[in-house]
Amino acid sequence: MSAAAPAPALDTRTYQDLVDEALARVQIHNPEWTNFNRSDPGVTLLELFAFLTESLLLAILGALAGLALAAGRAHAADANVLRVCADPNYLPFSNKAGQGFENKVAAIMAKALGARLDALAAGG
Repeated sequence: MSAAAPAPALDTRTYQDLVDEALARVQIHNPEWTNFNRSDPGVTLLELFAFLTESLLLAILGALAGLALAAGRAHAADANVLRVCADPNYLPFSNKAGQGFENKVAAIMAKALGARLDALAAGG
């Protein structure tokens, strides 16, 4: 019997963690930037990028949790198939043609598991 693989370290930074890290990096790499008030356009852009990054992290973590659940169910039913639920028209997340990033994450997971990917349409 083989031991379970260790769980990967997941990125759990929050919006505020991302903003704080970006502002700290700016001070190191661009010391002439001295206005760090929220009214500064550069700070506004950093906050925007932090928001978008947090949104993507949450989407990816949600997709991974769904994949883990699907992988467990697929393993119980058929060890050679990874079944995932995918919305057929919800880019950038997923679509019928497999072009969304959740489709791509599922394909990578299936390959790593040595399983065939079976994407089920949401609600069906």
